[in-house]
Amino acid sequence: MKSKVTWVAAVTMLLTVWSHLLPAPAGGVRAQVAGGRHSAWVFCVDTSLSVDNEQFDRAKDALRRTIDATVTFGDRVWMIEMGAAPAAARPFALPVGSLRKSDRDRTGEAMQRIKLEIHAALDGLSRRALSTDVGEPIERGLMILREQPAAFARKLVVVSDFVSDDGARRMRLTAQTPTPGVTAQGVEVGLLVARPTADYLRRFRLSPAAHAETVAREWRQYFTQVGARSYAARLVDAQPAF
Repeated sequence: MKSKVTWVAAVTMLLTVWSHLLPAPAGGVRAQVAGGRHSAWVFCVDTSLSVDNEQFDRAKDALRRTIDATVTFGDRVWMIEMGAAPAAARPFALPVGSLRKSDRDRTGEAMQRIKLEIHAALDGLSRRALSTDVGEPIERGLMILREQPAAFARKLVVVSDFVSDDGARRMRLTAQTPTPGVTAQGVEVGLLVARPTADYLRRFRLSPAAHAETVAREWRQYFTQVGARSYAARLVDAQPAF
């Protein structure tokens, strides 16, 4: 009963965390102007074959909605593909907004162009990795956010089934021990938990609900250890998006 309550609380917390963004003006997304506050985002996306294919597609849809609804003028975004290889981060810089009417169309068009580039990068991701190191890309993302002290908000979004494996035989759901020096101070963490394939669930001897609860519990402990400002986890199937 306690684990069920913990999981429900985690889902509720995530929806609360992402609802407390800067107020949006009437008609849509807040406009960030020169000298204003901006957010830094890192999206880590698991492309391993252990992720259920339908869950993978739904997760990408959820990220598209998040990008369209909450990433805005002046924000900085990094996309990290989670697989066996060391994580490489692809950066995107949203243009700074302007209060001058003569500049609004230009900056608005520039923002839409960058968002389309982010969408294209996301669309280019597919399930292909034969093995996954979940911890390394997460810590890479935290290092990036640590280097953004001027950001008003720093957000790490991780989309994964959180299965670390070497391709077939050795696999685990337990979170790793934090690497010395890694910190999540000031970072808002959101996990979008995808269901693994039926074969992986059988090998773990877990139901989908037990898998989700294990992931939420294990990574809560990890992010508590590294000092995250907030932490929450939710299922890919949950609505709405962040």
